[in-house]
Amino acid sequence: QKNAWKKVWKNYKGIEVSNVFEYVRSQGINTISVKVAVNPTKDKEGNESYLSLENAKKTLKEAKKAGLKTNVTLLYSDDITYAGVQKLPDGWDTDSAEKKALEYTKNVIKELKAADAVPTMITIGNEVNYNFLNMSSGDGWEGFVAMSKISKMIREEGIKPAVSVSALTTDASDIQWIIGKLGNADVDYDYIGVNIYPDTHNDNYVKTLKNTVEEKAAGKQMIISSVKCPWKDSEGKASITTQTKSIYDYLQATINEKNAGGLIYDDADFVGAWDSFFDENGQAMSSLAIFAYA
Repeated sequence: QKNAWKKVWKNYKGIEVSNVFEYVRSQGINTISVKVAVNPTKDKEGNESYLSLENAKKTLKEAKKAGLKTNVTLLYSDDITYAGVQKLPDGWDTDSAEKKALEYTKNVIKELKAADAVPTMITIGNEVNYNFLNMSSGDGWEGFVAMSKISKMIREEGIKPAVSVSALTTDASDIQWIIGKLGNADVDYDYIGVNIYPDTHNDNYVKTLKNTVEEKAAGKQMIISSVKCPWKDSEGKASITTQTKSIYDYLQATINEKNAGGLIYDDADFVGAWDSFFDENGQAMSSLAIFAYA
């Protein structure tokens, strides 16, 4: 997401690639996703955080140039949010949160348009289950209502709305409650993204999840909105095969009869991480090719 780093990226053979966006597209990736915080903390050198809108604009613009679709996850917080942790941005409170969130969303879209960086879709929040904008009282009903207003605004701007929830338990039917709330509040969305944690949620869980969405939310598309799969196997040995198989199984589990589905891989460009697609030298791991294969 921090395009200004001018990181050197390489293919599987260690040969530098001139454009990382065009390269990942050639490997079967079709969408680039970025996260945006309201008031992200700057780093020690005073540079903009990777969660800043300014960095997101640059990344989105370059991704669009390469012919990729794009997604912006608006966190409605000053940092990453998780299930149970939806901290409001500095200067927001519960009473003003809905109004401020609507104004903020409108301004973000305005800035993205001015930068020629309008995304294909905008995801409203990250891991929001019952507490959007930290509105958890009354089963979070006020939060769902606020989400409904935001989703309609996004749609009016010609952008596809999406929502992101967390798979909190091992019971896939739990998502029925969230689908019901989204429907009752008239939230307008094309995609319901579910953040998956491989240690807890396997591909069979995802298949059940997909079937639940198809049954309870007709016309909506279920995707995995965030997942990381380790290089290492269950014994801790480095094995790209482990990561590759996990990704393929998840992809297969989300795909429906119309060949729609898929996943957003979190921190895919986090160089040297044990669960990313690039090693410490910026060289692509062969597991990246599973998207083209799939």
